[in-house]
Amino acid sequence: MKQRSGKPPRASTPPLEKGSSSALDQRWLIWGLLILFLVLGAALRLYQLDGKALWYDELGTAIYTALDKSWLEVVQEPLEVPVIPAPPLYFLTTYLFRQMSESESLLRLPSVFFGLLAIAATYVLGKVLLGPREGLIGAFLLSISAFGVRYSQEARYYALLLLLATLSLYFFYRGQHRNDRLSWVGFVVSSTLAVYTHLFAFLFLGVETIYAVAHFAQRHLRNPAATVGEGKESRWRGEPFFSFLLSLLLMALLYLPMLPYTLSGLLGQKGLGGTTRATIDKTSLSYLAGIVDLLGAGPGLAFLCYLAALGLGLCFLARRARQQLMLAALWMTLPFLVVFLVPAGHNFRLRYVIFVLPMFLLVVSAGLVGLGDVISPLIARRTQRDKAAAVIWPITLAIACMVFSLLSLEALQSYWDEEKQPWDRAAAFLQSVVSPGELVITPVEAHAQRLLYYDYRASEVEYLAPCPCPAIVQQKDWHRFPELASPYRRTWFLDPNPDYWSLSPGGWLAEELESYIFLPPIVFKGHTRSSVVETDLLAPFMTSDVSVLPVLPRDLLPTDEEIIELGSMLAKQAEELYPGGTRSHFTIGELYRFYGSEDEAIAHYEAAVVGDPRFYPAYEGLALIHIGRGEVAKAVELYDGLLEMGIIRESYYHFLRGTLYAFEGDMDAAITEFTLAVRMDGDNVDYRLPLGDAYWATGRLDEAMAQYSEIIRLDPSHVVAYARRGRIHRSQGYLAEAAAEYEMMVQLQPDNPFYHAMLADTYRAEGLFDEALAEAQEAVRLAEDEAAYHVLLGKVYQEAERLSEAIEQLEEGVRLAPNEARYYLRLGEAYRLAARDEEAINAYERVLQLDPGNETATQHLQELR
Repeated sequence: MKQRSGKPPRASTPPLEKGSSSALDQRWLIWGLLILFLVLGAALRLYQLDGKALWYDELGTAIYTALDKSWLEVVQEPLEVPVIPAPPLYFLTTYLFRQMSESESLLRLPSVFFGLLAIAATYVLGKVLLGPREGLIGAFLLSISAFGVRYSQEARYYALLLLLATLSLYFFYRGQHRNDRLSWVGFVVSSTLAVYTHLFAFLFLGVETIYAVAHFAQRHLRNPAATVGEGKESRWRGEPFFSFLLSLLLMALLYLPMLPYTLSGLLGQKGLGGTTRATIDKTSLSYLAGIVDLLGAGPGLAFLCYLAALGLGLCFLARRARQQLMLAALWMTLPFLVVFLVPAGHNFRLRYVIFVLPMFLLVVSAGLVGLGDVISPLIARRTQRDKAAAVIWPITLAIACMVFSLLSLEALQSYWDEEKQPWDRAAAFLQSVVSPGELVITPVEAHAQRLLYYDYRASEVEYLAPCPCPAIVQQKDWHRFPELASPYRRTWFLDPNPDYWSLSPGGWLAEELESYIFLPPIVFKGHTRSSVVETDLLAPFMTSDVSVLPVLPRDLLPTDEEIIELGSMLAKQAEELYPGGTRSHFTIGELYRFYGSEDEAIAHYEAAVVGDPRFYPAYEGLALIHIGRGEVAKAVELYDGLLEMGIIRESYYHFLRGTLYAFEGDMDAAITEFTLAVRMDGDNVDYRLPLGDAYWATGRLDEAMAQYSEIIRLDPSHVVAYARRGRIHRSQGYLAEAAAEYEMMVQLQPDNPFYHAMLADTYRAEGLFDEALAEAQEAVRLAEDEAAYHVLLGKVYQEAERLSEAIEQLEEGVRLAPNEARYYLRLGEAYRLAARDEEAINAYERVLQLDPGNETATQHLQELR
């Protein structure tokens, strides 16, 4: 690369620097203000640094960088995460910091340091890109940015990514206009470190590549005969585009050690090889406004001010600095287009593209500077004093900065008021209540690791699911629960978001695990005042609750009064341990709803809402009581209020209304509401499933099949949709098509005996007895104590004319379920076909004992006698 000094050519110099003669351009004032902004940024980032508990991801950092790890383990363990491998640079720097102390504040200190450096980097980027005034104001806005403060106080890699991305853009832009060795070396170093920090760094490298190509094409199309030096060799050496390509090649070579891990992540279930259900419409105006809210200073007046300044900045850049406008537009939009349009198995969070923040604030600062440039001459003309502009301009900007500072206060306070996931409280509670002979079960191994981080040692911690990553525990995993819990008198289940409704009385898991009582969860509170959209953009589980479910054998709590007494005692014990840090009223409300008085439950739910007006499960408990009492209008009124407060999304609101109408039996109204929910969030299979069911209930089978098919397209592992399609095919007499659906279910969940039974019965109806026997035998093998599967196997044997084996299985069925009349009826038929009349008579008599009016049994008895 040819060494060149000096400033960029005049054509490339940002026109916004025309006011350089003002006092603000004096070097001592610039440095003084920059230091002041750094001090302000440091104060905001150190405030309450250790005032919040470590949440799930931060605990991951603490585990990866524990002092008992070697340097090699610090590098390897994040790379071996099965979700998406995490590059090691941030963990190495944190591990280095932790050599001084293990305190949680020190764990977050590297992010504070990187966040402060990002403020300085924003100034130097703004100076070279737009001018010193824009750089200073951009640095100021970053110093007070709630979004910047948030991730400068989090023990994760986002502040480092913010710093390195800003430096990468600074050196890249400098290299495009100076093409000097220092710029390109800085670009290679900062960009390589960035891709070793976070995989999303490739997004801003893509922006820089597009800009470099456009910049090269623009210059050479404008003047095709332009040469940089004499001869072909000098032209290659003097062309910044070729220097950029050489830099990319060098970075690719430096990235080779990381490449296998990156590819495995991209091709895995959480990368491009997986599917995810959209939690919210990312093209909606509310979602896009939520992005501006977080990058700016929140909703309301702050949103309007930032949006207006952003619009002004884009307008001024369009008039004065079109190259910078193109770069800014690419930098702020292309990453979102990629993550919104490319399907991936991992939900998007705004922090992944935190590098957009400095450019966003620099464009806002360009709007403020431009506004000052417009106002100052106007006032000067009115006062007829030319020197007035030099005084008015800094006063105008100072007022603007004060206004934006005041606007940021609410966003900062909202962040400081947040309560992050209270893993420390849950661990301390378990330490106080769990006896050494009891068991704690977590759904995944990673949860157990977080408990152990807080020195939890009262009992051996086991995890239920085989996947060491956050996931909903499925039915096949719950079959292991009795095996784990049977040796213990009491079991505790810890999960941030338990599937409690399926465990509560009447839930499908509660019916399967009927020998156990799952008390309502002891909930340790984490919360935010953010809207649904903002919470989704940040991370729903960052400030989510952590729940502990006590589980006991049913014979230990024989009465409802004893259940309420024990559950209330545990909830109050947790509240005494952490006053105001639990949701004890909600827990007690759940106890009364399931085991006692609904009026008592309502009182406790209302108290829970007073304690946290945004706590949705308490509202849900109230709604369920209203629905159970037939007070549908009250439930609708409650949902209306939740939508108005922004606690639920509009799509979910229509889903809830549709569920109410379906409960009342008004399927046409239910279809209307479910259709609205699907229209707003078409990728949400939970909305499409009840819509398909409503179509089915009204006989609109083609439309029902269309919904189930779309569910399978969105989620090829959705076994319920296959089951629905199979039942419709079978009702229409298409047995081969039904069997194909059930075969997919068995393939997806081979350990589920019910799916094998459905497939066996379909094969039987087709006359494929060998296939039916194989599937029915597998169902019996998987659930030997389930009478229905033995009866099904006996039925298949009977139709295959293997009566002795049929009778053997049917006898086992009635032994396991001695009060099922239909099983005795089937057994009597087998006895009759085998000419065992006395046994057939006994079976039919038993049928009549259980079902005195059974006409089939009466008729066969008359024939046999």
